Amino acid sequence: MISPMHRRIGENGMTLAEILLAIALTTVSVLAILGLMSYSLGAGKKTSVHTQAASVASTLMSDLQVVASQSFDSVNEQPSTPVPPEIDMAGGGFTYRIAVTDLEPSATPPFAPALKDVFLTVNWKDNQGEQRFELQTRFARE
Repeated sequence: MISPMHRRIGENGMTLAEILLAIALTTVSVLAILGLMSYSLGAGKKTSVHTQAASVASTLMSDLQVVASQSFDSVNEQPSTPVPPEIDMAGGGFTYRIAVTDLEPSATPPFAPALKDVFLTVNWKDNQGEQRFELQTRFARE
């Protein structure tokens, strides 16, 4: 057995090749971890925007339900409209569109529809293009 005092000159420490290999492996590992973190942050932001859109759609549909309970005939189609700032508090740049289909005319004059199919679409743009969130419900004449 060779004691540390009797080692030859090239036997102690690490070679340049070993140091370069260790640096390369560390660099690859760190870059992989940073890539995963970046992807995770992007996915989190996308999920956040979808959650905001769902909240906006739910609020708009609730407001529309209140309108329908007060005046069923006033629930009509609406073209693409910016979401009001009091609903879109995060400033996501959402727009919405309402499509209404009258169903089953009632037997009472003037033969007004007893049911309405309501489609609410919330739209926004992100780095992947136009995105949308849709809700559908049915309102009945009370």
